[in-house]
Amino acid sequence: VVAGGYWYEKESGLETGKAYWLAWITLSGGEPDFSEDPPRAKALIIAMTMLNLFIFAFVIGVVENFISDKLEAMRGGTTRVYESGHYVVLGWNSKVPRVIHQLLQAEGSSSGAPPKFAIISDRDKAEMDEQIADELEEADIGRAVILTRHGDPMSASGQEMVSANDAK
Repeated sequence: VVAGGYWYEKESGLETGKAYWLAWITLSGGEPDFSEDPPRAKALIIAMTMLNLFIFAFVIGVVENFISDKLEAMRGGTTRVYESGHYVVLGWNSKVPRVIHQLLQAEGSSSGAPPKFAIISDRDKAEMDEQIADELEEADIGRAVILTRHGDPMSASGQEMVSANDAK
């Protein structure tokens, strides 16, 4: 805005305040009347508008990259579980879906919040999710929340990832 206002003042011959105001309106998306401005001032306004588009595209790109990175971390199972009063399963084997099913049956008689599970294993998150879905599809899991994470279940950081200190 400052540079655009300065150059617009020099090219159009307008007073300083009006030149800066018109530069601001141009960059903020307004449509002031430039019909009586000299051709070089009009070219400057077009250049400022193009610069505005490039800056907007850059900001959108940065936001899109940030969101994509966060979604990728969530898909990869490397984000922290923010739960409390949940069950934690450290490690994975073929019996884990059965254990979850038994805990769901035991919780079925109690009322209140749905049961929550956080599982951490060095296996791929997608594989764990698929096996749980396959083996529990016929079971009535109700509103149970089953979160899987990829990491070292025996490390302190892995246990922190599934909020083991806040578990049942």
